[in-house]
Amino acid sequence: MAATRGTYGSSNYAYFRSVIDSLCQQNDLTVGDAVWQSKLALSGSYNLNNRYYVTFGYPDMPLPFPDSDGSVIISDDTLRSGEMNTITGNGFQNDGLAFIEVLESAWNTVYTCLGGAEIPYIRYGGTAYNGTQIVEGGEFSIDCFIPVQSMTGSMARGAALSLASQSALSGAMDPAALIQGTPQGGDLEGPSVSMWIRGYEGILHPELTGDVTLEAELSDSSGICLLGGSGQELNLFIDGNGNNVSSYFSYNQGSSVTGKLVYTPESMSAGEHTLILWSVDGLGNSSMDTLGIRILEDVDLAITEAVVYPNPGNGMRCFSFRISEDAQVMVSIFTVAGTRIEELTQICTQGYNQILWDGLDHDRDPLATGPYIYKISAEALGTSVFSRTSEEFGILAVTRGD
Repeated sequence: MAATRGTYGSSNYAYFRSVIDSLCQQNDLTVGDAVWQSKLALSGSYNLNNRYYVTFGYPDMPLPFPDSDGSVIISDDTLRSGEMNTITGNGFQNDGLAFIEVLESAWNTVYTCLGGAEIPYIRYGGTAYNGTQIVEGGEFSIDCFIPVQSMTGSMARGAALSLASQSALSGAMDPAALIQGTPQGGDLEGPSVSMWIRGYEGILHPELTGDVTLEAELSDSSGICLLGGSGQELNLFIDGNGNNVSSYFSYNQGSSVTGKLVYTPESMSAGEHTLILWSVDGLGNSSMDTLGIRILEDVDLAITEAVVYPNPGNGMRCFSFRISEDAQVMVSIFTVAGTRIEELTQICTQGYNQILWDGLDHDRDPLATGPYIYKISAEALGTSVFSRTSEEFGILAVTRGD
């Protein structure tokens, strides 16, 4: 929702508050209905302000509201920074998965409009914890480390959303107290970090085309700091340019010490690139992990590390290989005279792939002992007139005991 020309701060505040209140108080109201209902309700500011607001997207879409029957309980009703805290929930579905989030304390602040008008509002704090836990018998319990860097105060928040096959339930303790805790000490090292490109785990300098998805596992006994701001976030530097990627990290199910980052950066140009992931734990210790990658030109569809196993052998075989982007891959088996005796086709994703062959020809007969030629060919998906292909050849030896 946006205005087509200049509007006024105080009128905007009243209008958007009306839109949000309408949606929250009438669950069957669509976004478009709330927009028009608020324009009618605030007719005094329609001509000079509210009539300029339009809606992009699907105006007939209602907001999905989960039932709020669940309860979230914080041990001793108080969060403590620099310590492990226990969050429990009850009144949820018998079984499901709870998404749990803890925010540091919010604070009262003021927004000053261009015309000088001041609008007071509550600014919510950063994410102190973000993870999941299994719901059993309508209850869950999880220990989470609250970073020592968290803002203390009386307006912290602990919330949970539980999803099951047919329902969604939510609950929250808001506001909650967050005080400075007493860290145990002994943790003087930053997070342990392992970083790779999806489909190229274990490859120190992968070469690829298309979109790049970075994955990383981070672990620290004092948790990972995701609050945001200098020294309090996960920061991915791509060729020296930093990106706050904290919101793309989530702890493993039931964990407060180990989690995974999954992030797809914007399209990267062909050539060499350096990725540096800088992380901070919940006590302020930092660490870095570096990964170099090479982006190939779009014309460079590549098949690498092609291997057939077992070779020599008999019966079932496995063709393993890496491809630089999603492609349709064909494995062809030929006699030394050039006759094709079998062909296998499979859609493969960027990175490591396997295609299994039962060792039989297209007549379902076993092969005679001797050498054969195999060809692995790939055609990039999404190509048409200007198709991009790649091929790899090798020798396959068949040995039969009879």
